[in-house]
Amino acid sequence: MRLINRHPGRTGSLMLLLLPFIVLIAVYFTGSSLRLQANPDDKLLPSAAQMKDALHEYASRKTNARANT
Repeated sequence: MRLINRHPGRTGSLMLLLLPFIVLIAVYFTGSSLRLQANPDDKLLPSAAQMKDALHEYASRKTNARANT
């Protein structure tokens, strides 16, 4: 059977589905790491730790309307 006519199995399909996302995440974090090495105060590409901290801060922050009740 020619290679072009082959269909991936269940595991192969899942791997091909996830491959673009894995590549994009790897490229993002590589670029983020390089930018943060050059300028630690860079906010254009935050690191995973900075994103986690910001998400935790926003998720735990109470609005004024809820804080008064």
